[in-house]
Amino acid sequence: MPSTLERFFDLRPGDLRRGTFLAFYCFFIVSAYSTGQTLRDALFLETFDAVWLPYVDFIVAVLVGAVLAIYFRIGRCMSLVHLLVATLCFFASNLALFWWMATVQQIEWLPPLVYVWVGLFGVLAMSQVWTLTNFVLTGREAKRLVGFIGIGGTLGGIVGGFQSHLFSRLMGAESLFLVIAGSIAISAVLVFMIDKRNGSVAPALRAVPAIKSQRSASLRESFVLVISSRHLLMIAALISICSIATYIVGWQFRAILKDTLPDKDEMAAFQGTLNGVAGVVGLFLQVFLTPRLLRYFGIRVVLSILPVLLILGTGTVIGTGAALWAVMLLRGTDKAIRYSVDNGAFQLLFLPVPADSKVQSKSFLDTVVLRSADGFGAVAVLLLITGLGVSPAQLGWVVLGLLLLWVIVARQAGKQYIATLGDTLRQHRLDVERVAEVPLDRSATQMVITGLRSDDPSRILYMLSLLEGRHLKSAYSAIRELLWHHSPEVRASVTAVLRRHGDSSVIPRIEELVSDPHLSVRTQALLFLAQLKGIDPLARIQDLGEYPGFSIQAATLAFLAQSEDRANLEGARLILDGMIAERGASGKQGRLEAARLIGILPESFVPSLCPLLADDDAEVMREASRMTGIHQNRQYVSPLITLLGNPDVKEAAGKALAQYGENIRETLCDHLANPAVPVEVKREIPDLLITVAKRAARDPLLANLRQSDNVLRFRIISSLNRLHNVYPDLPLDATTVETVLASEIMNHYRAYQIVGKVDAHRERQSFDIPLQKSMHHELERIFRLLKMLYPKQDLRSAFVGLQSSDRAHRDSALEFIDNTLKPSIRRLLVPLLDREISLTERVQLANRVLPSTIDSKDDALLALMNTEDPWLKSCAAHLIGILELKQFQATVDRWAADHDPLLREKAQKAQQRLAGAT
Repeated sequence: MPSTLERFFDLRPGDLRRGTFLAFYCFFIVSAYSTGQTLRDALFLETFDAVWLPYVDFIVAVLVGAVLAIYFRIGRCMSLVHLLVATLCFFASNLALFWWMATVQQIEWLPPLVYVWVGLFGVLAMSQVWTLTNFVLTGREAKRLVGFIGIGGTLGGIVGGFQSHLFSRLMGAESLFLVIAGSIAISAVLVFMIDKRNGSVAPALRAVPAIKSQRSASLRESFVLVISSRHLLMIAALISICSIATYIVGWQFRAILKDTLPDKDEMAAFQGTLNGVAGVVGLFLQVFLTPRLLRYFGIRVVLSILPVLLILGTGTVIGTGAALWAVMLLRGTDKAIRYSVDNGAFQLLFLPVPADSKVQSKSFLDTVVLRSADGFGAVAVLLLITGLGVSPAQLGWVVLGLLLLWVIVARQAGKQYIATLGDTLRQHRLDVERVAEVPLDRSATQMVITGLRSDDPSRILYMLSLLEGRHLKSAYSAIRELLWHHSPEVRASVTAVLRRHGDSSVIPRIEELVSDPHLSVRTQALLFLAQLKGIDPLARIQDLGEYPGFSIQAATLAFLAQSEDRANLEGARLILDGMIAERGASGKQGRLEAARLIGILPESFVPSLCPLLADDDAEVMREASRMTGIHQNRQYVSPLITLLGNPDVKEAAGKALAQYGENIRETLCDHLANPAVPVEVKREIPDLLITVAKRAARDPLLANLRQSDNVLRFRIISSLNRLHNVYPDLPLDATTVETVLASEIMNHYRAYQIVGKVDAHRERQSFDIPLQKSMHHELERIFRLLKMLYPKQDLRSAFVGLQSSDRAHRDSALEFIDNTLKPSIRRLLVPLLDREISLTERVQLANRVLPSTIDSKDDALLALMNTEDPWLKSCAAHLIGILELKQFQATVDRWAADHDPLLREKAQKAQQRLAGAT
């Protein structure tokens, strides 16, 4: 039975269990309030004219502030559960006293007292229902269950209306006091039951105090809390406009009703019937319309439905001269829509409000703001009716203006709801990124200087490597001090760094290092002097002792290259060619120094970089790549692009290519589009293209957005994201982006079809880890594409929120997506993101969405083998290498022998993939 009801109301498993008692709680409170409204109007209008209604309504508006101040003080001393129960017990005892006063004492001033009491009870008790709901449910649960809980309230309105009619006819209007008291007493019991069922998942229910504030929770404190939040301010504006407009509509109805039915019992019976019928209509809307409207149109549209319908009803009232049937229709529309469709959307507005301020802010808005607006409505009616002599029909024009303003405010409140969800998700993302960041000193320069002054030589060498290609001038005083360091590796490295930066201020110390006891230090010192001081290394070597051959060659080469004598330059070229030609590990140092020296040699020496770019040692290739960036000769662009596919050299090659700038844009575009270029090379091009081409990178990136390789496609999408962040005014081809987005979503559905057949293997890490990585990367590609389509929405924070282990963050992210994306995308994407949707349900949905299905484990394996995703290929390798390879081979052989050409074609593809995989 529960599963049938959950399917009927489109709920998730377990939702019904959590929502049933909340629905009953809402039922009894609304039933009590609806009956109370009928009773108060009947008692009051039997004794007083309708013109006195604004006075008592104004008294309610004044008193509600004082009542709420007391409520806040009590809330600072007990938990939310005990606060609600104590309030309900107090109200029930009041009703027993009123019944005694009406039947035994027959006190004449009881009608206005009851009228004020019902007004105070309504704002406080109804606020408590939705405050408790907001504490018990998360955002996504509330969106699913708010309609179901609202059904309880709608049924309460129906029962309250018809029981008012019945008891008034049989026992008189005064008997309704006891009926209301019974409903409130049952509500108090239900609060305890809700706490018992949900206390483990909602510990804030029992937290003391229920209302948290560093200072006393006063009305002033609550007012400051509301005006300091744009979101709460928009809710307050919506409540105010709605209350003033509906108050005037309610006064019109009661004024005409008083003239038509002066007897209190007849009046109570008529109002009860109207409330009952409106409740039946509201119930139908609540069951069949509200959840679907929220799901397909979002909160902004749903908030505008009631004021639009009231505009039509008000036009009818004006046109008929305030006929009873027209006013009754307007009043019935208000009651039917407000407590079904409108209330469901309105309560969602409070979901992004922080838990520590939710009770205080919601209580203030639902009581003080609501009744203050009623007070303004009462004053407006008094001024218009008694002061200006406006008729009930003419009041419709005032209502019409307020309703138009209501539509505008409702739209703005919906937008602010989405913005507040986005702010919450953004703060969560920043918190996550702050935790993930490596802690750094406040100044990068200070960090380097601190590291250079360490006693650990390995740390100093690491800091020196960070200075490659950077110009932190303030760090060089600390570097010069290291020429006296005890470690020979540090002295040699510092000498090389200062040589590359041409620091001649340390030549006296370098002269001393030429006689250093360690060979590596002497070598770097000799190179330094040959390059910066122009000494003849051969003349010095005779006096200094042993030097390695490459250091003599390098120093001599640096010395000869500075000469203008042609013979010296030819000698330098011969030395350079000899250093490059010496292969193997023994010649590595010579080739490495040759690559470094080309950076200071004349342009005529630059062609010698060609063999160094094709060297078999990664360090030599990196140094040669750096030198090409200095000279920027076009002949080296293609070799450098090829090196992008070498993981050991691609960083240096990329930096060198970036120095060419705009000049190599066309070459990069050609390589990116060329199917013959290795995919490892193409993967590095998108980011590089952004660096060199800037805005002009848009067209080639969009043109290649449909690349089959997943990693390359991800790099292109990421580069487009980066481009759009830097140039937000740059238009993108939305059609192309949407096409690729649809393809990515379909691929994600295909992944679930595959997983549905091999889910048992997810227990093995060799299968599950690559599968999870593939699906995560696919989702990231989807969200990066969405970011291009919705640049003004913070979908990056929504993506981070979806990865959170905290259910509230995940639900907020889903709610944000639900209210941001257009329905065609939302209907496809949200089921893939909602963790409460089971694998079986996703597979069923994938089978409906995709043109083909995965019918067996063999089909799943073949699909994994056919994919371009390296992670999914790893999953296929797992299945082939560990599981039933022989069984799969037998299946393929059976396909090949079948008469069906489609099966034979499938077998041929499987054989090809199987040969490649094994």
